Amino acid sequence: MGKIIGSVKHIFSKRSKASEEHDSLGVVEDSPYYPFCWREKENGEYAVVLYAEEEYKTDIFEEKELLGNGYTWEALAKEFIKEEIPEADEVVEFDPEADMFYAYSKNRDMLYRFMTELKTLCEDDDRLRKLLDNVDADANLL
Repeated sequence: MGKIIGSVKHIFSKRSKASEEHDSLGVVEDSPYYPFCWREKENGEYAVVLYAEEEYKTDIFEEKELLGNGYTWEALAKEFIKEEIPEADEVVEFDPEADMFYAYSKNRDMLYRFMTELKTLCEDDDRLRKLLDNVDADANLL
């Protein structure tokens, strides 16, 4: 019995540590842009981050048979830029991982506009579904 309790405590302590690390990366739940995080890097770049563990809009991604991982978010973001803010195409870059969407730029204003307009899009489920219709299922695996 003691080993089981120890294992459970270990799992929860790892989760707490991960949550603390997550909080330190700029996830602020009462932010109007939550679950997107705004980062200012020392090298003069700015970044927008979305962690997959936030499970943001997963129900809609699943409807479209998409995973909603970092690569799927990248495909959505590229489609969004193509359709909504083409002037960001050469300015906003991406470097996602399976568990994280990551967009960055040296152009603070353009990246901020990208983040705020993407958040607005995501709050309109019908608009999000329509844009996801143009995202290829192969985006799950990139």
